[in-house]
Amino acid sequence: MPFIAVWDDHEFADDTWRDGSAEHRASEFGPFTLRKVAAMTAYHEWMPIRAPDPATPEKIYRSFDFGGVVSLHMLDTRLIGRDQQLMMSSYYDEHQRFDVEKYKRDVCSPRRQMMGAEQMAWLERQVKDSQARWQMLGQQVLMARMEYPTAVAMGECNCTEYSALKKRAAADPSCVSGREKHWLSAPTLPCYMDSWDGYQHDRELVFAMMRRHRKNMVVLAGDTHNAWASDLHDAQGRQVGVEFATASVSSPGMEGAYPDRDPEDVASMMVDLIEPLYYAQTSKRGYMTVTASHEQVRCDWRFVDTVFKHEFTAATERSLRTLPGPGNRKIEECSGA
Repeated sequence: MPFIAVWDDHEFADDTWRDGSAEHRASEFGPFTLRKVAAMTAYHEWMPIRAPDPATPEKIYRSFDFGGVVSLHMLDTRLIGRDQQLMMSSYYDEHQRFDVEKYKRDVCSPRRQMMGAEQMAWLERQVKDSQARWQMLGQQVLMARMEYPTAVAMGECNCTEYSALKKRAAADPSCVSGREKHWLSAPTLPCYMDSWDGYQHDRELVFAMMRRHRKNMVVLAGDTHNAWASDLHDAQGRQVGVEFATASVSSPGMEGAYPDRDPEDVASMMVDLIEPLYYAQTSKRGYMTVTASHEQVRCDWRFVDTVFKHEFTAATERSLRTLPGPGNRKIEECSGA
């Protein structure tokens, strides 16, 4: 079967960025540059990948055209251009007050790059010149906005409590306290700094690129071990495309964080808390199949009933699609699914 490979962080170390990682300690592991070179060497020796420039092994972004239907742009959002991730903990002062405004400025700063200027310029050329119906980005981390309510992000309440509060407020607004009203009216905050939420200027550049060239965009993602489908909106709230994210094949997802809750309730809670999120599956292992035609791009999420036995069954749990053209480019249910 054809196989198009791309690396993420664990080919190097957890939460890798251009010059380091969250877990790399030079005192224990030596210089990160040596670790990076060794990992890249092993990757190119053992993985089925044709590097666009063998003399530059860290440069693996490249495009594939499938007739006039899909241009698949395989990006590197991990190594070649990524700046170090922000840490929310660094925005607390000595009195444990969180500097929200500075945090928001930093996550949107044009100085923070996910892809690097050279790769961004390359993607612009590829998208502009492509005649395919769909521009598909094969890349590592979630591009959709996965922002949490401020009260959850600040630890004032947890996801379960906030979700219950929303339902209670909808059923009987009079039972909501003043503090809870403040929670409900507060804005959301990005919390997962390893994703595109931590590099919002670069994300806006990609969105603007697709709008400028009037392209139909579908983003593919992995990394989180959970399955997601989200609508993609720019900072002005304009629809620009969709994202389909795959679950892991065997690694655990969010079920470990909520051991006493029904996994279906956890997934529903995530959809309820995160506005652009359309679908979530946070406890099952599997993969997704993406089928593109001139008329639509369809994603089918398939999961197995167990990863602990050689005998298992696999089934499609959810099927969603997006249609081309202005006014579409959003997630919808598959007809007859």
